[in-house]
Amino acid sequence: VGDRADNDVLPALAAGPAPGLLHRAGKPANLLRGPQGVVKVAAFGLARAAAATSGLTASGQWVGTTDFAAPEQIRGDAVDARTDVYALGGVLYFLLCGKPPFAGRDPEATLWAQLAQPPPVPSDSDPALAPFDNVVTRALAKRPGGRYASAGDLGRAAVAAGGGAPAARERSVARGAAASSG
Repeated sequence: VGDRADNDVLPALAAGPAPGLLHRAGKPANLLRGPQGVVKVAAFGLARAAAATSGLTASGQWVGTTDFAAPEQIRGDAVDARTDVYALGGVLYFLLCGKPPFAGRDPEATLWAQLAQPPPVPSDSDPALAPFDNVVTRALAKRPGGRYASAGDLGRAAVAAGGGAPAARERSVARGAAASSG
């Protein structure tokens, strides 16, 4: 991945949240490097058990980070591990390209873009990033069924695209209520 996205970040993406837990606030600022250089996904203030099936709070408002919120989260539809995959796909795009995948002139325009615009590809920013195009496009699929089933599957695909490991057979690690329902 070179100087655009630290190779230590990809294993952190692969680790994802604990089984049965949805992070709901994936963004670059929530990736922290520890004393030994290990990158961890942090800031679980918006996390909740996936058994709570919608992206809405008790007050009827959705929670998340505007630049990285999945379409189903914005609409208040059912959320599962693939909702976090979308956010992490946006984080991967940000690390590669230096900007969020969907940026509007204001938060409402950004949310509309999340819902309606096709995912951008990293090679539009730099042709050398073409190996990541399919990974990002799949992670940012509008429908959860088009995404990787887990953060681990996304992370392993990103590592393979970066030349760090051969492509591995996908294996969903989401369990319990966080597991994809479709």
